[in-house]
Amino acid sequence: MKNLALYDILNQIGIVAENGTKNPMIKQVLNYAKKEIDDHTLVFHIDRERVRGKYWKDNHSVVIVTDQPELCTNLGDESKHRLSLSDRC
Repeated sequence: MKNLALYDILNQIGIVAENGTKNPMIKQVLNYAKKEIDDHTLVFHIDRERVRGKYWKDNHSVVIVTDQPELCTNLGDESKHRLSLSDRC
């Protein structure tokens, strides 16, 4: 996979990052969450399973795109890192 900036990926799928959101380079994309994950990973939460962020506490730049945030726990300061859907979605 070609490394892409997070904002470039989000713009393509209609998600707008709020002011202050970091723009890391994404090196891997998954469509499910797993316990062992690499740094700089974007996860599309499609499988509807619980996402337990405690497994990634030492990772850097892990981004989760979900429409069910209640299934995602232990992600750190969620209010600080939340992204919002644009009007197109």
